[in-house]
Amino acid sequence: RKRPLCLDDLLLVFDSLHESPALDDLLFLAQIHVGFDALLRCGELTRKTVTLTWPDLQRHQSYRKLSLRHMLVLAPGALHYTLPSHKADQFGDGHSILITGSGRRNDTLSIMSSYIAARDVAFPYHPQLWLRSNGQVPTRSWFTQRLRTFFPSSVSGHSMRSGGATAMANAG
Repeated sequence: RKRPLCLDDLLLVFDSLHESPALDDLLFLAQIHVGFDALLRCGELTRKTVTLTWPDLQRHQSYRKLSLRHMLVLAPGALHYTLPSHKADQFGDGHSILITGSGRRNDTLSIMSSYIAARDVAFPYHPQLWLRSNGQVPTRSWFTQRLRTFFPSSVSGHSMRSGGATAMANAG
């Protein structure tokens, strides 16, 4: 069983990366915070039902299942985007993800705004929401390698969802 992420873990990543101008750093920072706040599982990040990362196996890569930049709305106090269809989506409509401002120092809205600003400068015509500095969609192995930079193997991509749920329960 993997250890859930906690708010202090997110702050560790935030403190290390939030001032970095590197798109890959901003991408990872945005993904781990969105995954935590939206209660996303590893499977929703990396399998053929891709939302945030691209599967390593080419046969599982489908552009129909990528989150697209034009589906993201950054509004004052909230962000919203549509998660493409996946195995639990019976009608293929996708799911709406809504994240509101947290008031934390590492607020997901400001992190996402920083990532989007850098992404839009680097790749204004690419349709994918999540892009690395080389113009490619991040793979599961890329995300896992970045995760290992900060945490031991007791933390995995699933730790975002369980940690986010725990944080929400503790907040009431």
